[in-house]
Amino acid sequence: AETAGYARQTAVLTPRGSLHRGGLILGQGVEAATVRSSYDRFAQDQVWSRLGDNGHASARASDLRGIEAAFIDSGGGGVGASVAALFASFTALQSDPASGPLRQDVLSRAGDVASTISRAAADLNARSVEADQRIAQVVSRVNTLSNEVAGLNEDIARLEARGGSANDLRSQRTAAVEELASIGPVRVSVGADGGNTVIFAGHTL
Repeated sequence: AETAGYARQTAVLTPRGSLHRGGLILGQGVEAATVRSSYDRFAQDQVWSRLGDNGHASARASDLRGIEAAFIDSGGGGVGASVAALFASFTALQSDPASGPLRQDVLSRAGDVASTISRAAADLNARSVEADQRIAQVVSRVNTLSNEVAGLNEDIARLEARGGSANDLRSQRTAAVEELASIGPVRVSVGADGGNTVIFAGHTL
């Protein structure tokens, strides 16, 4: 069960008939008529749905952690701490508006706020660029998986039309759709020929 793409398969056995020899009936045992793959459509739909929920939550949490890092007040050097220090300097200046040192402290604290906000903005811009790069990689992966599912659909239809068993190909297709589901919301409809029509984020692949 820990193997990616694994699906349990069971041999379906049928009797081979019997032979009549000298008044005796001799059995010939059984033979594997086919191999059936264990598959539950309802359970698989639930897996795809949960993979989508988990993928969305993981991506959101990762991005929010990066944004949080830009504003965190570690060691009192964050935006919140610098703004609080500026307001404290204004409060001190209010008690003695003519004080040169207090005026200079206000200017210094204001400069700290500007620098801190600039650093946070630069960090957010860098996070935005990283997010755009990740999106490009995800789109490329979605295209690859889409082509893989389409190719497996053709192979499954071709093999089963000749009476063969496509259990392994179906397992590969399920694994590919599961990876798609971990990227975005997926719905799957099964055609009469066994092909899967995949609707990814509202778009038919």
